[in-house]
Amino acid sequence: MTIHRRGSRVLLSLALVAVAAAATNPVRAAADTPPRPTVTAVSPATGPASGGASVVISGTDFSGNAFSATSVQVGATTVIPCSSPRTAPCFTVDSPTSITLLTPPMSGNSGIVDITVTTPGGTSPTGPADRYGYTAPPPPTGGAPGAPLTAVNDTNTWVLPPAGTSSSRAKRVASTGPSEWSSTPFYGSVTTLAGALTPVGHSSLVAVNKSGVWVMTPNNAQTGFNSPALWSPYAFYGSRATLLADVNGDGLDELVAVNDDSVWVMSSNGTDGFSPPVRWSAGAFYGALGTMAADITGDGCADLVAVNGTNVWVMKANGVGQIGFGAPFLGSSSTFYGSHATLLANVSGHSKGDADLVAVDDNSQWVMTIDGQGHFEPPVQWSGTAFYGSRATIAADVTGSGVADLIAINDGNVYAMHPGTASFGAPAPYFGSPFFGSRATLPG
Repeated sequence: MTIHRRGSRVLLSLALVAVAAAATNPVRAAADTPPRPTVTAVSPATGPASGGASVVISGTDFSGNAFSATSVQVGATTVIPCSSPRTAPCFTVDSPTSITLLTPPMSGNSGIVDITVTTPGGTSPTGPADRYGYTAPPPPTGGAPGAPLTAVNDTNTWVLPPAGTSSSRAKRVASTGPSEWSSTPFYGSVTTLAGALTPVGHSSLVAVNKSGVWVMTPNNAQTGFNSPALWSPYAFYGSRATLLADVNGDGLDELVAVNDDSVWVMSSNGTDGFSPPVRWSAGAFYGALGTMAADITGDGCADLVAVNGTNVWVMKANGVGQIGFGAPFLGSSSTFYGSHATLLANVSGHSKGDADLVAVDDNSQWVMTIDGQGHFEPPVQWSGTAFYGSRATIAADVTGSGVADLIAINDGNVYAMHPGTASFGAPAPYFGSPFFGSRATLPG
């Protein structure tokens, strides 16, 4: 150490003092290691099994001074940074808080995977925010499968497969007999619903109770339901209607509670739970004869439809990724409802899947087709034949045609009327044995 004497005073070199201070300063040493990244959102949260989808990963500390993300893990697949030209799978760091990922193909069975980011600071922890769902791959031949029917009983649940093969679709009959998907009692004290809560192709079952909401998701092989799980501890149901519909356009259904003076929504996280309730609309909106939800404007989001008898009102969802409904508007001034059922489904073959209104009466079926803007055309009689079920009358695309069929669930059989051009065909057998649930019979 160099010492400078000046009289009786001793001075240390300022340079040596600075070095000594830095050597004993833990803050500087810690600053040399980047912080661990985190993933706070993945959008969209679902994509095709074939891969190649563009997904935005949001989070923190993806890059910084002299460091950047080195890899992204999608389930069991490691993805490296993109080169030029960009070819999936690869990723680009857009900012410290955003990465654009071109997804790899699905590995293994369809289902949910975690997306994690690795930097010199470590790998992001896994959690619900980083989950991404591969949608079930399409059948190898013969076109899209139709919708199954589900019978919910006191002690078990059975599923009737759709017309899933080319031969059964040609005959427009169920491809095989029903099978037991769960031997566990599962139904809601308020209502039991079926809808797309996970990316696995088959619908999940939802039991809405006054003390919480339980769900049975399908297994990845789509041969049965997993054990019941509590998806929300909230008492969540509507005084006017409780519905399942994709109101935000994320590809998964939300739980919607329609009350006297408001509408509330809980969104699925795609894996194991609903988000806390969020108010989507303040003010009364419900139908005296029914409140339903389906996309009637072609934007991929389900809208609310209130059937009153002398008119029909609509509340349009705000759009993909948005929260809330717009102001109510008159969708039709026609008197329109069915004595046996009033249904909302795409029976006219709209290319965007827009839903029409169907009235099932004692001796006829009437349809008000949608114009794609939320307004219904005047009623037209599509059939003069008595057609309704002793147990239930529902609308579902059981043949995979992309257009909903009318289904009559009877004590001893299931019949269908398949739509044509502005008409329904003659009633035809769909399944020749009893198939109905003591608690509910549902499409999906």
